[in-house]
Amino acid sequence: MNLTICHKIFGTVFFLFFCLQSIGQVACYTNYNAPAYHQDFGSGNRDSLPAGRTSCFYTTDSCPAEGYYTIIDSIPACGNNNWKETAAIPVNGNFMLVNAPAVPGAIYSDTINNLCANTNYAFVATFTSVVLPASCNNHPTLPAFSMQVYDLSGQLISAYTGPVLVPQVSTEYVDYFYTGKSNNAVVIKIYDIVPGGCGNDFSLDNIFVALCGPSIQAGIFDTMAPGIDICSNDSPAVVLQGKIGSGFMNPYYQWQEYTGGIWQDIPGALTTYYQPAISDSGTYLYRLIAAEGSNIYYNNCRFISDDVIITAHNPAAPGTASNNGPVCENGIVQLSASPARLYQWIGPGAFSSIEYDPSFKATPGTAGVYTVFLTDTGGCVSSASTTVNILPAPTISINGTQTICIGDSVMLNASGGNTYMWAPVNDLSDPDISNPFATPSTTTNYTVTVTNNANCSDTASVLVIVDTKPLISAGEDQGIIKGQSVKLDGSISNPDNVNFSWITSPTLSDVTILDPVADPAINTNYILTATSTIGCGSSADTVLVKVYKELPVPNAFTPNGDGVNDVWHIRLLSDFPDAVVSVYNRYGEKIFESSKNNKDWNGRFKNELQPAGVYVYMIDLKNNFPPIKGTVILIR
Repeated sequence: MNLTICHKIFGTVFFLFFCLQSIGQVACYTNYNAPAYHQDFGSGNRDSLPAGRTSCFYTTDSCPAEGYYTIIDSIPACGNNNWKETAAIPVNGNFMLVNAPAVPGAIYSDTINNLCANTNYAFVATFTSVVLPASCNNHPTLPAFSMQVYDLSGQLISAYTGPVLVPQVSTEYVDYFYTGKSNNAVVIKIYDIVPGGCGNDFSLDNIFVALCGPSIQAGIFDTMAPGIDICSNDSPAVVLQGKIGSGFMNPYYQWQEYTGGIWQDIPGALTTYYQPAISDSGTYLYRLIAAEGSNIYYNNCRFISDDVIITAHNPAAPGTASNNGPVCENGIVQLSASPARLYQWIGPGAFSSIEYDPSFKATPGTAGVYTVFLTDTGGCVSSASTTVNILPAPTISINGTQTICIGDSVMLNASGGNTYMWAPVNDLSDPDISNPFATPSTTTNYTVTVTNNANCSDTASVLVIVDTKPLISAGEDQGIIKGQSVKLDGSISNPDNVNFSWITSPTLSDVTILDPVADPAINTNYILTATSTIGCGSSADTVLVKVYKELPVPNAFTPNGDGVNDVWHIRLLSDFPDAVVSVYNRYGEKIFESSKNNKDWNGRFKNELQPAGVYVYMIDLKNNFPPIKGTVILIR
């Protein structure tokens, strides 16, 4: 069987019913102020149904016996607590509580008049099995129903047999029927189709018959929005659009407006489009109704859309726009406008902004008229304009980078304005003229602010490089073992505008670089000279490379604190500033390694006196020669 899933919402103003069923059933949409028929059994009063409405017998007992029914608003604990109230039962209202008879029969029936011709209807009812699943030894009889519609002659029009109910779950049955040309009155019947037994106890509620047809929508043209804010002087006016789902063979349409406290047909508004004439501020409500052919003339045969709301506002008050001009070129232009909800600025050079007070750099191309469109809280738009004037900045001409020797002066020269202001002012002959003399002691960047007759300023700068007598170093004196070589370590602290060289020597690898390799056979002095190319003087420095036949290493020392031979001192090692000395004990553990300024061992390791004995040393002179290895005796 196909299961119907439906939802219904009731209110004091409208009734909405929407239902989708699985394949083989009809899809229906109804939106109307009231159903054609509705039975919800009221509230408070628990009177019996009119005669002929049901084949069951009425009882005021809250626990009806088999074949009886009662009208009640809650489920009592009947049948040894086999009945139990469920959330599916409406809380604020009555329902029909039935203990089904042994023989299936008509649980409910009624005649409905004044239906619309050639129209689909939905016949709906909600059922709930009130028996607990564990009753009847876990095998309660569960009810099921057939919903049927007849014409007044007794001819069956439609029928729907629903699924067996699930205990404690509400199920909504729907039967669809078509009235045809003459069936404006029908008889609805609900049959219990399950024989009596243990169980088969249920509630019945919310029986109604409602129009069933295509969906109907209304909204703003194209977007189908449910409403819009406009200005009362907007042009073109708003266009309303309606959309109707399939289902009508010959649909008729009618737009309505809510006026004078009621909905009234708009003469001539008979298509799915309507353009209302709105000239005053206020709130306007419209809706579209539709029906099958001439049914449009009967209120109870119409399908009605949701409301479309148009809120019209008075035209926006005139706005204002201003700027902080005239502005000097390269300055900041600041626009501003009167208060609004939204802003849209346009101006020269494709300028665009949505800010209240946009700002931008002033250039010749930014001069001109700027217009802002102001949107108020009601969506109404006004506009205002302001003219931005840009004053030209001075065109500055200034001399380029200057190079001088320390103690000399140089003239700075700028033009293009009426007044000048140089910075920093120190070492200037006059900071407020166009061509002051500068006598800086260090390299200095001078900035000049030039102002023209429009009182607009701009800046430029000139770098004055101060050169000094070359400051050089030939490096530290070094020592080598005869046959070795060493790299010199010359340097110049101010190498710009300087020529340098080593005084020619056949024992240097290259006299034109600061770190040539020297391989003298005897002690030799090497002289590094440097001369300023701009006449700031010259300098020279000498480095001595000592040549030894061998490195004398003591083979013993006595660190006993008597002041004689207390440390192992390698006398000539000071001429090898990068040398590294390492000492190892008989276990191969390194117990001493020299630092750059301390190459003497005091016979200790981790401040502990080491025992007398023989220790291995290794001396790396860092001159690309193999390390020197040997032993030294520590005597106590």
